[in-house]
Parts: sequence; C-alpha cells; structure tokens
Amino acid sequence: MNFAVFYLKILFSFCLIYNISMFKIALVDDSLEALDQLELFLVKFFVEKNVQYEINKFSHGFNFLDSLKNDYQLVFLDIDMPGINGLDIARKIRKVDTNVLIVFVTNMAGCAINGYEVAATDFLVKPIKKEQLYFCLNRCLEKLANTHYKKITIKTSDGYIALMEDKIVYVEVRLHSLIFHTIDSSHECYGSLKDLENVLSQNKFSRCNSCYLVNLNYVESINGDTCKLINAELPISRSKKKVFIEKFMKNI
Repeated sequence: MNFAVFYLKILFSFCLIYNISMFKIALVDDSLEALDQLELFLVKFFVEKNVQYEINKFSHGFNFLDSLKNDYQLVFLDIDMPGINGLDIARKIRKVDTNVLIVFVTNMAGCAINGYEVAATDFLVKPIKKEQLYFCLNRCLEKLANTHYKKITIKTSDGYIALMEDKIVYVEVRLHSLIFHTIDSSHECYGSLKDLENVLSQNKFSRCNSCYLVNLNYVESINGDTCKLINAELPISRSKKKVFIEKFMKNI
C-alpha cells in the first residue's frame, strides 16, 4: 500500500471510546415551588455523593421540548401540566432518545401504570419525601454506571469531533467519505461503512442498502422499499431488506 494513502487512512479514521459524562438533569414542572424543592433535594444528594451534575429547570413542557438535544441522563416530569402533559412529553422524548431515564413526579398516583408505555424508571408522588427520592436517585446512578455510552471520534477537515453513538441517525457513504447524520447536524470523514460496522453496536445499526448504515432506534416506519427516519427517508435494497427488517423487529 502506498505510504501516503496508509497515512491518510490513519489520520482520517475513527475510533471507539466509552464515556459516562456529567449527570445532566432536566426538571419539568409548572409549579415553581415544586421545581425549587426538587432542585434543593438533588443538590444535597449530589454533593453528598461527590457527583458532578448540571440541573436545568423548565416550568413549561414546550420550553423543555424546544431545548431538547438528546443530552440529558435523567428527566423528572410532572404529569399534570397545562399545554402538554408529562406523558405526551415523554412520548416525544422517546422518539429521539431511548436511553434517557424518565421519572414522573406528580400527585396523580393513578397514572403510574401509564409510565410503562415510555419505559419510565420510577414514579414519585408529591409531596416528595427525601428518602424516597434518594432511593430513586441511587437506582438511576446504578443504571448509568452499568451503561456504556459509546462515543465515535472522527477526524474531519475542521479537526476531531466526538459523536455519541445514540445521536447518530444514519451514516452515508460517498466515494471514500462517510457522512454522519445526527439529529441536528452532519459531519464528514474518511472511511468505509464496512469498517464502521465493526465499530458501532451491531444490534443497533443495520444497512438498508450499500450506501446507508441506519440507527434502528430512529426508524419510524418501513413501507415497501422505503425506510422512514426522523429526518430522512432512505431506500431499502432487495438484498438488504430481509436482514434489515429482522434486525428492526428484534430491536423493537
């Protein structure tokens, strides 16, 4: 192999690392008093645990959704809110993020069963007791500690960029370049889909044809020879269709 080509392959390659980032939390409740009380409990807990954290508070569900960028580890949601309720917010969260932990906080105890629909981690009834919240938080920390957050580091023309695996919607190949399409951006680097398939989680990603590697968590529907994602519609080739649908169904 030509040395210059070999050097470029190293320079523009991608690698896989694992990372558990700062504990980033969103609190969504139309009661400012409830927000402040919950924040106070959380701050005390994380200080005692010596855990880095970042807390963002939202008194309106739509304001939270406008800021949602798939980067929270934990979301506390009040169910009974004007405009849009907590369950509807959770449904929208799950369309873009299957990993974030969701905890419902409400005085509507009868709604707890609905939390299974959105894979809620816990359900806290107001007024929140510190012991109950701490038990919930310990469970959340344990879940996060046992979860590997895969991060792909790629070399683009602008420098190195780290991409969380679960933020990649699909990857497109053009000649010798890979284009990573995320929820809100795209990035290009040197590489091949074959090499990338060995890096990403094979149970979460699958080719719909020779040009696209798709994150199955973002597939909204498969209609005939078309795969609909949250931000694109991609063709499914005859040779890839059977395996793609099988992996999609297993992922569900």
